[in-house]
This record gives sequence, structure tokens and C-alpha cells, in this order.
Amino acid sequence: MLIYHPAFDVNHARLRVIQLLDHAKPQELQFDMLRILDFYFLFPHLLAEIKLTRGMTRLKRELALRANKYNRVPSPRMLIRQMEGVQEAAVRALEAGRLLDLPSAGVSVIKRSNVPLPTELVRVISEQPEDEKALASTLATEVALIPLNGPDGLKARSGLLEYRYDPE
Repeated sequence: MLIYHPAFDVNHARLRVIQLLDHAKPQELQFDMLRILDFYFLFPHLLAEIKLTRGMTRLKRELALRANKYNRVPSPRMLIRQMEGVQEAAVRALEAGRLLDLPSAGVSVIKRSNVPLPTELVRVISEQPEDEKALASTLATEVALIPLNGPDGLKARSGLLEYRYDPE
């Protein structure tokens, strides 16, 4: 049986990455931060289950309403690990299209280049539902402000990625 899910679609991941980076100020994110934001872009209801900062209680309540029996995730930590290859392939494809700038030492910080988006991609993004645009903005401007590393960072709060050995 073949089941499609956007979590494993490189083209869908490319669209999500561009949307997140275009909302980020400045337009760059650490790869692990991008991975976590991308995960919650796909599964926003799971963001309601983590410890967010005090000013995000309204957001948590709104996102909790999106949960239903069809979008359950058996193991978020395992799923984000399975998504890593797709996320990296999406970043590499966007870099090949000159839409992203990556440091020469690998994929650590993802930065939006100053190359304009193709007209077709601009159209696709503009046709996204308003709640998706708002979610991308919230993730890239509010959630991305939570530090990534350390015992109170986004990795630890979400439980999605290992944080104990990261520099603080």
C-alpha cells in the first residue's frame, strides 16, 4: 500500500522551507531550528503539547483545536528523524536553485539568498490558505525566538532533538 504524506515529499519541503525563511527576520535559521519549525508546520497541533514561553498560551490553545484522530503521530521524535533526509534534500535543492546560501562547511545555518523567487513559486505561496501563512509567520517570528540549545531551549522543550551535548 502506498500512502502519501507531505512530510516525505521533497517538493513540499522546499515550499515549507522557503515560507519559513521568508518570514524569519533575518532570513536565516540554524538547520536544527528549521527542522523543528518545519515539523510543527506540518503538525501544528503538537506544538500545543510542548512547554512554550509565557506569551504563547493563546497560540497553544488555538493549535490544540487542530488535533483530531486523523493527525495523530505515534512518535514525533522518530518522525522528525525520518524527515531529516527529506529536509536536507529540500535545502540542497533550494541551494542548487540559488534561492539559499549555505556556509561552505556543510548545512548548519540556512540563509535565504537575495535571488528573487520564481513567479510560479510566488503564485503558489500567495494561494496558500491564510491560516497556513499565519502559521508560517508565527513559527518563524515567535517560536524561532526561543533559543535552540540548552536545557530550556527548543530542542529540550519539544523533545524532538537531542540537546544535552550541545554548546549553550
